Amino acid sequence: MKLVALGVLLVLAGCATTQNYIAKLELWKNKNISEYIINNGSPASSLDLPDGKKVYTWYQQKQYGSISQTIPLNTGLPYAPTAITTHSPGNMQWCKTDVFTDTSGIILSYRIEGNNCKAE
Repeated sequence: MKLVALGVLLVLAGCATTQNYIAKLELWKNKNISEYIINNGSPASSLDLPDGKKVYTWYQQKQYGSISQTIPLNTGLPYAPTAITTHSPGNMQWCKTDVFTDTSGIILSYRIEGNNCKAE
């Protein structure tokens, strides 16, 4: 029984979760944004705030299961299309991470949005 519980715990520990993503972001607080950029790549954008602080934004986007379907048409009309093709975007997974810094580039806080802000 203890072995089964340990196995379940190990499986859950390896799961990507939003809580793990937040925990990793928490580790960056009070560090310089330059270190974060070196480890996570360049931001998609940055914005200078009126109080001299700055916000850096990263986007992650994945699309799964794009579907195309061709539907035959039988209109009987000359020069009319014989079929149409429809496209479904499938499942879009995304995460937007805003990292806020003070005037000297020290990370103060962050904000996340999306359905795929996860880390192991």
